[in-house]
Amino acid sequence: MPSDRGLRVPVLNLSGNLGLWELDLDGAVAGGGANVAQVCRAAARTGLSGIEDLVGTGSSIGGAVHAASLGQLQIAGILDWVDVGRPGGPIERILLAGRRGCGEGLRLDLDRRVVVRARLQLLSNKSPSTPSKGSVRHRNRGQRQPRSAEPLFVDPVGARAEPLLTEAECVDLKVGAARISRRQPNRICTSKTTRASDVLELTRMARDRVFQRAGVDLQPAICFVDEDGRKVDL
Repeated sequence: MPSDRGLRVPVLNLSGNLGLWELDLDGAVAGGGANVAQVCRAAARTGLSGIEDLVGTGSSIGGAVHAASLGQLQIAGILDWVDVGRPGGPIERILLAGRRGCGEGLRLDLDRRVVVRARLQLLSNKSPSTPSKGSVRHRNRGQRQPRSAEPLFVDPVGARAEPLLTEAECVDLKVGAARISRRQPNRICTSKTTRASDVLELTRMARDRVFQRAGVDLQPAICFVDEDGRKVDL
């Protein structure tokens, strides 16, 4: 079994709720697994704007921040701060409000770190509305991202994890509010009620199914840690 030393893997802290988000008077605080489209629609219904261009990306908040750090999305203008974590380390808050309006992209080094939460600065409108999917589809055609920022398992030598998961009937496998994606079986879809423990249990179930059907012991691409920073083994 390969050692974790030197591997670049994301960390998932089991003490929080991945998909929870909350609106306030002029913005939103969202977990890394929160669905961007859901946050967009809720903001529009309450009269907040500034995030509607992301409604068609199909991403999570964490995925959107990762994409922005790679220059694939333009969201630097609405980010106040981002909480990130490393395996076994404390949560670090990166303040970004001072970078708004500077005309530059999001210069954020997320090497071996995952987004735990982010705060979005939005604008208050007089009349709440619901963004039209058709009206933003064209603008976001080049910005579509996967729902999950990272794959669930590392591809084994000489094979790919995705077809192994499909053949083991892991597609649409669900635990709590976490589900294996139909379109990308090596990724997990989350909702605003998803807990990190749901993702952990779903990862265990999928790994066991593949081992029983194909005899392949998939290695997770996510490093799970508890609230004290200790690694949780599958």
